[in-house]
Amino acid sequence: MLTISSISSGTGAQADTIDVSGTGIALGIAAKLGSQIHADSPADKVIVLPSMGSGGGLKALRDGVIGASFSARNLKESEKAHGLHEAHCMRTPLVFATTHPAPGNFNRNELPEIYGNALPKWNDGTQLKIILRSRSGSEIPYLASQVPGLGEQFEAAFKRPDVAIGTSDQINAGLVGKISGSLAIMTLLQIKAEDLDLNLVSIDGVMPSAATVSDQSYPFSLRVCLILPKDPTRLALKLAQEMISPEGRKMIISMGAAPSD
Repeated sequence: MLTISSISSGTGAQADTIDVSGTGIALGIAAKLGSQIHADSPADKVIVLPSMGSGGGLKALRDGVIGASFSARNLKESEKAHGLHEAHCMRTPLVFATTHPAPGNFNRNELPEIYGNALPKWNDGTQLKIILRSRSGSEIPYLASQVPGLGEQFEAAFKRPDVAIGTSDQINAGLVGKISGSLAIMTLLQIKAEDLDLNLVSIDGVMPSAATVSDQSYPFSLRVCLILPKDPTRLALKLAQEMISPEGRKMIISMGAAPSD
């Protein structure tokens, strides 16, 4: 659990708390935003729960189990009907991350061959070990929609017994860090916010960053939004405000995302 702890400010005031969850992509940035809130107001406490995924977090938010959630998918009409709404959003590069010390560049049209190859190799001849994200996540369907033929090769890779599956963003991160020659699909936001020691592949000669996702020179990105309930608490609104404060925007950019409201 990523927890931003807080104690009373010393005046006898009771601490105000909020539980936050949702997509694992955003847990690290949620914790950092919570730290900024706590620094400004020590009586406030943001507790970042383990990932529930976008859908699980939205259900928990709808049911009043948590006070705010982060989602990497658009809200459904049924969720909007319950009063759930986007507060603020950010866009972050969807990257190919690895422990390989010099991963180099992939062109988009090479991706189907890489994922369709039963024994792919890096440029130096060492084995490339694919890690896939779960089908329930946003990454696989998004990339399949962006690169012709990639969806079919993803499906072929899912059937191979040697291919590891990252069933959550945090499990995915753990796998890529442990497997030599790994290649995993992640977001730059998670890598930077969780301070993961990984190397990144450039795509079509462009390295992923907040700047290259803003100018669209880097081709792959995900939109991640803070979702609030119909009647948000004071601290939920404060979390939303922190995202668009000068300090919050600066931090989000430094973590590899671009504000995208």
